Amino acid sequence: MSHRLINAPFMLWEELLTVPCMIKVLSLFWVKITVLWIHIFMAVLEKLDEQIARKQEKLDALKARKQAIENRQKAKAKEQERKAETRRKILVGAEVLKRARNHPDQYARVLAMMDETLTREDDRKLFDL
Repeated sequence: MSHRLINAPFMLWEELLTVPCMIKVLSLFWVKITVLWIHIFMAVLEKLDEQIARKQEKLDALKARKQAIENRQKAKAKEQERKAETRRKILVGAEVLKRARNHPDQYARVLAMMDETLTREDDRKLFDL
């Protein structure tokens, strides 16, 4: 048997202990560690992206809810203003009619004004026009 075959494991170890071989082994080790860290980092980024997406969905839902509430509030305020305006018109009209009825010439002017303004038959009947 050859001396080289018997000492083969030792020769391999001796070759591993050489500087170029150690540099190669350390480089491969460094590459594997780097790749591992990259995979870990990518997994963390992916998880963060999922969390951001979920938070964005919640934010969008809350914004939509806020908008719906604001729309209801605006509609309610608009309705209240419309009712207030109608109430003002009724009160002003009642006072004008009350004062005009006490003065026949003013009442005739109010009726003449209403005769010019009113076009619907139902409205005209209210003033006997």
